[in-house]
Amino acid sequence: MYRAVQSDLPRQASQSPPVVRLYRRLWRGDVAAAVAILEAYRPKAKNAEVLDTFVAYLQAREAWIPNYRQRRLAQQYIGSGQVEKANDLIVARRQKGRGMQWSWGTSDALAALRTLRLNQGWEQYWQQRQVLSLVAS
Repeated sequence: MYRAVQSDLPRQASQSPPVVRLYRRLWRGDVAAAVAILEAYRPKAKNAEVLDTFVAYLQAREAWIPNYRQRRLAQQYIGSGQVEKANDLIVARRQKGRGMQWSWGTSDALAALRTLRLNQGWEQYWQQRQVLSLVAS
């Protein structure tokens, strides 16, 4: 989606202050300001349909577009690397063996048990029927 709009914009950001301003607004999570920049660019757009689609995409996801600048300053993670690694440790290594087949139900159950074991909650669960809290203490 974004690549289609990007191909409509001038090639070098240094030649196009609107692109730089757009990136900066989106980096701060300011979708309304980014949309305003795109709307100001509308008369110059080569493909209004792509621009409309991109604006609608941003507006529909505004609540989920983070302020990356603030997150970086707070030293919070931006990428999905931790989630991908957790999936590798919990699911992939155990369930992607040669010739293995899993249903959704058994896969979920095995992932839950494996998570208990990896988080040192195995004994607590089986002895006290308590699952570890998701909130760090």
